[in-house]
Amino acid sequence: MMYKHTLTAKQCFFNENCLARYPDKPVGIVESEKSVVICSAASPDNYVWIATGGQFGCRWYDPEVYEVLRGREVTLFPDTDAYEDWK
Repeated sequence: MMYKHTLTAKQCFFNENCLARYPDKPVGIVESEKSVVICSAASPDNYVWIATGGQFGCRWYDPEVYEVLRGREVTLFPDTDAYEDWK
């Protein structure tokens, strides 16, 4: 018997899976995955930390990607050189 597997891939934020675990916590968005790890350790109570994977990573400006943020309080924490692009 042959099984047909269909893979559906979609862009998402790094650590996006934690959004469902903390539905009432504000979201902090950073660029790098390393920053998520550091911020989660340094400030775990303030935000659910997620990353875009780069200045323009994961197409975070695309409605299909940022739909998971609907109704959430979101604060962007871009790197210094990305501030103007994220503004």
